[in-house]
Amino acid sequence: MQNESVRLSDIPTGKSASVLGFIDGTNLGFQSRLLELGLTRGCRVRVTGVAPLGDPMMISVRGCQLAIRKDDAADICVAAV
Repeated sequence: MQNESVRLSDIPTGKSASVLGFIDGTNLGFQSRLLELGLTRGCRVRVTGVAPLGDPMMISVRGCQLAIRKDDAADICVAAV
C-alpha cells in the first residue's frame, strides 16, 4: 500500500514525511533555496514544532532545523510515513 500525497503544511507536529517534490507553479528561487538546504526528493522531513499562532513551522531536515512559512510548506508535496 502506497501513502497518499499531501502537502507538508498538512503534516502534524511530531510526524515525518518523505519529500516527493514541489507543486507546479512554485517560485523557482524558493525551490532552489530549499534544494540547497537539503530538501530534496526522497529525503525525510519531520515537523518538530509550530509557532503559537500557527506560522511558521519548524522542520528537521538531514539533522538541521529550518523554519518555514505555512504558505511555503503548502508548495511541498510529501508522503506521510
